[in-house]
Amino acid sequence: MRRVVVRMLLCVFAVGVSCAADLAVACPMCSQSIAKEDAIPRAYMFSILFMLSMPALVLSGLAFIIVRAVRKHNAAQQAWLAEHPEYAALLPHDMVNA
Repeated sequence: MRRVVVRMLLCVFAVGVSCAADLAVACPMCSQSIAKEDAIPRAYMFSILFMLSMPALVLSGLAFIIVRAVRKHNAAQQAWLAEHPEYAALLPHDMVNA
């Protein structure tokens, strides 16, 4: 029942956003002033693409750093356990064979 309600709300939201898209167009003066030149709309397009790509690049970089650190830590832990097998019995089984 809850999934049905959530899906209905998402559908209503999507229809509302698509109906309100006409309200979100640029003001007439802005659209007329940049329509005469070819370079300015292209520059706006590239600036928007740049701004949209930055959060993805930053989050991807952070995720890469975290994954690399975790893998390095796990490798160091496995190397230490290989040198000290007497401590392997104290750890959970899934940590020893990871």
